This record gives sequence, C-alpha cells and structure tokens, in this order.
Amino acid sequence: MENRAAELVGKGAFRFYEEAGISVRPTSLTGRRGILSYGAGEAYVRRLGLRNWEVKSEGRVYHFGSQWDLLAWIGDRL
Repeated sequence: MENRAAELVGKGAFRFYEEAGISVRPTSLTGRRGILSYGAGEAYVRRLGLRNWEVKSEGRVYHFGSQWDLLAWIGDRL
C-alpha cells in the first residue's frame, strides 16, 4: 500500500507526508486516486499526470502542478 500512496502524492514528497502525520490512503488499484487526512479534514486527490493533481476539499476543486505545491497546500490546512 505504501507504494500506491507514494505514487499518489509523489515518491519524493511521500516521506514528508508521513513525518507530518498526514494519512495517505489510495482508493484505486493504480494509486491514482485517494484520500489525504489531516487533522479533522480530508481531501480527495486524483493524480491526473506526471505533475498534475486535482484536489476536492470543502466543496472546492484545486489543481496543482507539483507534488511540493500539493504538500504546501495540505500543510497550510494543518
């Protein structure tokens, strides 16, 4: 499961999610969709390509062009 989680958020950033206490739960066999849990919140994440993520949270949709931008966005919500 860790490999699929790393595929979802990016292999380079996955370690930072773990250290920050953010749960990464893939919901597809390919690891392209999943749920990020942080504190009392959750975000639904879909990886659209090599450097492209779509996030749905609190009724809004966000797009990110790097794994580090996605991590920073999650970090702002902690």
